[in-house]
Amino acid sequence: MGEEVISPGAREDSALPSLDLETDTVPVQNVSSSLSSSFDIDSAGGFASSLAVARKGLHWMAVRPPVSTLTSSLHLGRIPVEFYHTESEQWCRTQVPIHHVPHLPLGRLGGFEAIEILVLFPRLFYPSLQHWVITAEQWTRWTDQVFMPAIY
Repeated sequence: MGEEVISPGAREDSALPSLDLETDTVPVQNVSSSLSSSFDIDSAGGFASSLAVARKGLHWMAVRPPVSTLTSSLHLGRIPVEFYHTESEQWCRTQVPIHHVPHLPLGRLGGFEAIEILVLFPRLFYPSLQHWVITAEQWTRWTDQVFMPAIY
């Protein structure tokens, strides 16, 4: 997976990846030169550093979904994640596709209901995870201790 061991005290916040439509395409071989590129813009995404993007409101999804509807990288590059490797007893850093990062659908933008906001939890990642939606226990803790106090 290309994991990098992190020395103690070296953990840091990494820069968010950028939208890269060119490298997130599948190369086509033996095709006539008359083809052109096009992109399915309804599956593209981006990163917001705050909920200020929801100035016109947020249609909050107050229930944790049992499965993820996020099934691809949304044309975004891999993002950095850190996890504690229990066998080596060391923190490791790697990069994974967006849909492999534990996440939670937060809701839809007011005025732009086709846009869904997802909250990513890169430090909840672990290589052996089978499900990418955060657990019910994590959802409860996040809702009670982070989201609701922030709204209040």
